[in-house]
Amino acid sequence: MVLVIIYVLVGIITGSTFSILFFRMDASWKKIVSFTGSQGLIFGEYKGLNTLLEVEKSVSINLLAFLLGAFLISTICTFILLYVLLKRQSGPNIIRPIDIILAHNKFLENYYTTRQKEIDGLLNVHKLTEKSRELENRERRLIEK
Repeated sequence: MVLVIIYVLVGIITGSTFSILFFRMDASWKKIVSFTGSQGLIFGEYKGLNTLLEVEKSVSINLLAFLLGAFLISTICTFILLYVLLKRQSGPNIIRPIDIILAHNKFLENYYTTRQKEIDGLLNVHKLTEKSRELENRERRLIEK
């Protein structure tokens, strides 16, 4: 039973990580490499765990099923969670899941540029920069005196 829990946890961690990396990637080829790499990673983890935990051959196939099942379920659940979080966005410029999946980089760059301008406006970055320059000038004049 402990072996099953270990294999399921490894599958969940790998699947969740894969989903997050998939949504984070910015180019299609990186997504393909990520997918292929994660599949190789799963079997590498399986072989490594079998060796480390000295698993019998008769049990190892069942553990592989648990590992793959946990990977698939966690991948799907994480995809759904990330999709729901993206759909809950509001505002004039939102990221759509299809933009991430199809790697529409220009849209994502525009989104982050707009968000940065919005945050800069809320923080009054322009006024803060002006104030900082003014204070530096005053300090310089005081030092000169």
